[in-house]
Amino acid sequence: MLSATLVDLNGARDDTMEIRLLLRLSYIYYWLDETRHHHEGDSAVFFAQQAMALSSQTNFTEGLTESEFLRCRISIDRSDLAGAKRIVDMTFGEERIRLLIVIGEHYVLQAAPVGKDSSKIAYSVLMEALSLAERLHSNYWLIASMAMLGQYYYANGQITRGQEFFFRIIKMFEQNHDVASQAYWWAKMENYMPYAPETYSMQLSDYQKAIDLYLSIGETAEAAEVYGAMAFLAKTMNDFDYAKKLYFKKIALLKEAGGRNIYEAFLYLAEIYYAEGNLDSALNYALQALRNIELLHADEYLSVAYKSLGDIYRSMNEGGRSSYYYRLSIDYGESPAFKKNYGYAVLRSYIATLVSQGKASEALAFAKNYISASPPVSMFDEEISENVLGTCYDAVGNIDMAETKYLEMIKWDTFCQANLGKEMYLTANIVGAEAYYEIGKFYVSHDRYREAQPYLDKALKFENKPAPLEKDVNYLQFKTDSASGNLGSAIRHYQRSVFLKDSLLARERLKELNFLNVQFETAEKERNIKLLEKEAQLQNRKLQESAQLRMWSGAAMLLLVALLAILYSRNRLKNKKNIQLQGQQEIINEKNLSLSQLVREKEWLLKEVHHRVKNNLQIVTSLLNSQSAGVGEGPVLDALLEGKHRIQAMAMIHQRLYNGDEYGCVLMPSYISELVDYLKESFNPGTRIIFKLCIDPVALNLSVAVPFALILNEAISNSLKHGFPDGREGTVTVELRSLGGQTKVLKVADDGIGIPPSVDESNPNSFGLRLIRGFTSDISGTLKIERSRGTSIVIVFDVNEEARFSGANTF
Repeated sequence: MLSATLVDLNGARDDTMEIRLLLRLSYIYYWLDETRHHHEGDSAVFFAQQAMALSSQTNFTEGLTESEFLRCRISIDRSDLAGAKRIVDMTFGEERIRLLIVIGEHYVLQAAPVGKDSSKIAYSVLMEALSLAERLHSNYWLIASMAMLGQYYYANGQITRGQEFFFRIIKMFEQNHDVASQAYWWAKMENYMPYAPETYSMQLSDYQKAIDLYLSIGETAEAAEVYGAMAFLAKTMNDFDYAKKLYFKKIALLKEAGGRNIYEAFLYLAEIYYAEGNLDSALNYALQALRNIELLHADEYLSVAYKSLGDIYRSMNEGGRSSYYYRLSIDYGESPAFKKNYGYAVLRSYIATLVSQGKASEALAFAKNYISASPPVSMFDEEISENVLGTCYDAVGNIDMAETKYLEMIKWDTFCQANLGKEMYLTANIVGAEAYYEIGKFYVSHDRYREAQPYLDKALKFENKPAPLEKDVNYLQFKTDSASGNLGSAIRHYQRSVFLKDSLLARERLKELNFLNVQFETAEKERNIKLLEKEAQLQNRKLQESAQLRMWSGAAMLLLVALLAILYSRNRLKNKKNIQLQGQQEIINEKNLSLSQLVREKEWLLKEVHHRVKNNLQIVTSLLNSQSAGVGEGPVLDALLEGKHRIQAMAMIHQRLYNGDEYGCVLMPSYISELVDYLKESFNPGTRIIFKLCIDPVALNLSVAVPFALILNEAISNSLKHGFPDGREGTVTVELRSLGGQTKVLKVADDGIGIPPSVDESNPNSFGLRLIRGFTSDISGTLKIERSRGTSIVIVFDVNEEARFSGANTF
């Protein structure tokens, strides 16, 4: 993918395609840096910056937002909070919300539990995102902000506070009668919640609400997926019987909905039966899962199926087959999700099988390489990595180093146990009984029974131990009790170990397992035969093609000689043409230079025209100021001030055209803000009248901008002069909206006393209203005056030219 994208970049046909290819390269390098630890973050930043620079030059909004998003994510992943905030400060509107959530998500979902400093950062940025989403009335980002705040409180152990945000989301969809979205968020609320015994019954109840809602609208497949999430919760809580019942319901619903992807349920059933010691059922479901995965080509699940088969064959003491499947699981397990959930657990199992086969040096080398290439990303992986290295060093005879690694494992286990309930997503681990069994086994293997005893005692105190593990711990206890002379306890532990061993290795189950093995091996042989037949067919086809190739080679040589002669002749002609074209190109270049000079002169002259128009208008304004200074209060002074305001509105247009780079267009957000500030200063209403502006990113050409400015001046001036008599307080709202295409809407509204009923909208006596109606006609717009709760002047008009620039301004 990387090579192909680089080739496409060199052949990009236009700027937009080049920007999209630069962004794709940035994403690829970011993915390599995150998933494979190739240290490609600098390359990802480089291509994102290239995309951002080109997007700025071409005003390509999509490229700007995506490059800012990538740069922010890379900065925060590198713990460069200051760099991420600098990028956020360059954005506004919905894009700012998106980046704030990226920063908050990083600190909420980091591998270790949320610390005090991280918690403050996460809360601050997420609350800012929520506040901005509420101001923009953006439901999408409002939901995203509340969902992440819910996860924030979950990670801090405040389950009830976190649920409040999810309940607000569900309430929004209840008001819209959106049943599917209600069901989705009932399930999501529990998916995000950390698993703990005290919340188990509540989580099951909420999952059931989601299922009932989905089934009420006939969404069977979605209900099946919630059953799967509910079953996984029950499995995690060691409620195996209920988990199996739920997985069978999921399978039944998927079949009812016509779905064939039932491999995930089969894999989890295999895990449950394996944990119960029922190896025949575990193998049965693991093989069914593998067949379903191969049938549907769901290759991303192959690594999980191979892991399950490796575990089962290892419990059956088939080391060769077990190590084969573990290695397949590691080789296929490239996805980040697999590495996070199972990567180190599979490594541990694979290393154990290599050591049992006498390949200790190979195991140590493989373990070091794996840990170096894929460093631990969680406390659980850290514990497993210490266990793996302890096993390897013990096997190669480095006892001191092995003991050091096992003791480090126990330190990590203490930390893991303290934080197990705070983890939002559980991964495969050896926390508890298994860790203490491992260090106890190490000491027993070196006849250090006294040191082994406390660890084995603690291992037995943990509840819900898998049957195979309980068997092994009891056997080691038998050996330590025998060595210490505690024969009564030794006999009890030995009897318990034998009982568990017999239940795991019963003859009838072994017969059934052998039968399933034969079936699986037969299916593999049949598949290999088909592959060999296909290879033979391909070989015959290659032989036929080779004979045809020899037959045509002679004719091809003759044709090649003829083509060479023709090419030589054409090449001479081409060289002559090139010389002629070079001369013509030089002439064209000289003309282009001359045209470029003319364009620059034209631009300078146009700016000079705007400057002089502005100066002339300023002179008129000064004359009106001088005239008004000698006139007392009354209609004459009012008329002079109104004329001054109108001329100033036009002068500000020409001032912006002179100062800006867009010679034919005026950007409305900044212009309207400046005009409002000018009128506020002129009328001096103080704090009793509040202005609210909400302006979309609209740019108007000069022919529309001037009448638009005069309309706006008249509307605001009327509100300030007539809308709030006798010192009344109120609000003046100015909105400019884009309705899509070229249609725009201007609205100037106040909550003052309103236009008297005696004023006729269609034939007004007021000079200001006549001006508004006249200028509305000039821009081919329609005028509507609303008198409810004050006065609203609404003008809808179309524009033919519009400048593009990113973002939206809300004042």
